Amino acid sequence: MIRPAILCLWVLAAVFSQVLPVTVPQAMAKGESGSSKIAWSNNYSQTLKAAGAKKKWVLVDVYTDWCHWCKRLDADVYEEPKAAKFINTSFICMKANAEQGDGQMLAQKFGVRGFPCTLVLAPDGKLKGQIGGYHPPGEFCQMLSDIVKGK
Repeated sequence: MIRPAILCLWVLAAVFSQVLPVTVPQAMAKGESGSSKIAWSNNYSQTLKAAGAKKKWVLVDVYTDWCHWCKRLDADVYEEPKAAKFINTSFICMKANAEQGDGQMLAQKFGVRGFPCTLVLAPDGKLKGQIGGYHPPGEFCQMLSDIVKGK
C-alpha cells in the first residue's frame, strides 16, 4: 500500500509538471523585439482596424470576471515576458468580457461556451482558430503559432 505522504508527493509532482511554465518555442524566443507587456484593446472595430493597418493577427481573450482559469491565464501567460513579447510581435490583442459589450457579441458570434477562450482572427475578423481553457505559456504560444501556420 502506498503511504499517504508518498502519494501526496507524487500528486504534487504531477500537478507541478503540468502547471509550471514550459519555455516559449525556440522560433518565437529568438530575436523578437516586442514589448513584454501586452497592450489590450476592448473595442472590436478598433482592434480590427489596427490589425489591418499593421497586418497582424487578432488575439481575443474571451473571459468572465468570475473565472478562476481566466485569471490564471492573465497571470501565468499574458504577464510572462517571453510570451508577451511573442504575442505582441504577431498579434493585436483584445480583452472581451463575455458578459458585456463587444465581448458578449463576440462570445455569441463565435460560439464560446467555456472560459477562458482565446480566439485567433485574421485582420478581417474571420476566425482562424480557438484555444479553449488554460495552458502554460510555452504550450499556449505553440498553440498560437500552430494556428497562425495553419496546423
